[in-house]
Amino acid sequence: ERLSWGATILRHGDPQIRGGQWVIEPLLMGRHLRRVIPELMNGTEVVIARNPLYAFATATARPEVLMVYIMPSLASREVAANLYGAGIKARAYRRLKVWQYHYLERIAVQRARWVVTFSEIRKRETVDAYRIPEARVRVIPPGVPQAEPHGRVAARPGLAAYLASRR
Repeated sequence: ERLSWGATILRHGDPQIRGGQWVIEPLLMGRHLRRVIPELMNGTEVVIARNPLYAFATATARPEVLMVYIMPSLASREVAANLYGAGIKARAYRRLKVWQYHYLERIAVQRARWVVTFSEIRKRETVDAYRIPEARVRVIPPGVPQAEPHGRVAARPGLAAYLASRR
């Protein structure tokens, strides 16, 4: 789908997961995307990925394409925090799923041209977890302006008017 300002949205189906395959769903999805992405990306020069599975698929299927991976957090830690259950099966599944996301994201991070995080703390976690050079990780804080020493917000085009309207 071509957007009016020039970007393209690529759509695809999901893989069929049968029976006990659900325990390796992240690996199956990564494999599926790795097959689908080359066909969808004809003529693509740059990919900005925000999902570890898409970043993995782009990095492995089309390594010649410049990829920037935006990481709000480490995927494996987010998966671990969002999977609940105290039973032995739940704990085993959580460990397996965390390992899968760590594996896929490690490949994506190591092959990305640049990795973007939202804070210095996330940058340090990423460098430590995936053993990549700090120079390949950029910190771009989310859109919160920095205050000057006397509480005034640094001037940006349009920002002063927006903040004035919010008071």
